[in-house]
Amino acid sequence: MKTIEVDLSEIKPYPGNPRNNRKAVSACAASIRRFGYKNPILVDSEMVIICGHTRFAALKRLGFHRIAVNVADDLTPEQVKAYRLADNKVAEQSEWNPDLLKLELADLSGMDLDFSMTEFGFTLTDLSGMIETAVGNGEKEKDDETYYGEERLRTNNAYNLEIYKDIPESELVKPWNIPRLRPCSHVPTRLIDFNEAMTSTDYEAGVHFYIDDYRFERIWNQPERYIEILSRFDCVLTPDFSLYEDMPEAMCIWNVYRSQLIGWKMQEMGLKVIPTILWQEEPSYEYCFCGVPNGGTVSISSVGMAANEKERKRYLKQLHDCLTRIHPKTILFYGRLPEYDFGKIKVVSFKNKAFKHGSE
Repeated sequence: MKTIEVDLSEIKPYPGNPRNNRKAVSACAASIRRFGYKNPILVDSEMVIICGHTRFAALKRLGFHRIAVNVADDLTPEQVKAYRLADNKVAEQSEWNPDLLKLELADLSGMDLDFSMTEFGFTLTDLSGMIETAVGNGEKEKDDETYYGEERLRTNNAYNLEIYKDIPESELVKPWNIPRLRPCSHVPTRLIDFNEAMTSTDYEAGVHFYIDDYRFERIWNQPERYIEILSRFDCVLTPDFSLYEDMPEAMCIWNVYRSQLIGWKMQEMGLKVIPTILWQEEPSYEYCFCGVPNGGTVSISSVGMAANEKERKRYLKQLHDCLTRIHPKTILFYGRLPEYDFGKIKVVSFKNKAFKHGSE
């Protein structure tokens, strides 16, 4: 076996990998961020991963470009296949010694660390053992501190700060730190809404969020659970969190941020993600297009935007302002197609199924 340095782009995940590592990627990325990349990925002579799919996903998330890999070029294809399974199976058979684990966590609780062990997958149940051990060792002052850490973890989960902390600095648009999406040129043949997708088996369809916000707020509350379901479908539009005229501007910025954050997480979990373009009056242009990549496919809706002539003219001006900023190659237009010269932009129209009246 030899160790060489290669571009991350040269490494290929094994398409038949039977292990689902998605839940472990965040913890692995946190470990690499804190302690460095210490355990090289093992690949075969064709740069296909034998062991290290989780590390590979974590390194991509962290923005690594060149890494060291171990090349097992002495194994036959049959041995590679067997070793890949054996390595994962052997890892399953090890267990924690709960008493020693409590002692180790208790030792860490007395150290001046700038991070929490929850970053690496330890749960509140694990840490409760640390509390009991620390108190038993006469370190009661750690009790309140640990409980505060638990409350902070709940807060992080409520605001999806664990996702935010995984985003490389280069993928955040200042000054609001709105996540930047990678361009996607995909075009679905049909769209179904998020609620339909929860029970549908039409996996060749794309999924949109052009429905009332309360019907899909749960994707913000439990992103990984619902992204797992959405991963079965052809593609997904980013959530259409509303920007209403009577909303405070801070709330509008928050909804743009939430849409882009969920979109970023979906891309990290391997989904084809198409940005849904949100905007309000001209002051919103400062933030509403943040993180939307140029040159790809985007989705725009005209639902409720053409109730009268005045509204129609205002919508067309805002549409023009939007397109001169994001320069898409293709638009998935949901609702009635406006009378507008899109020039060289390819426009694919999808009928609005939710409303049948004139405001569509």
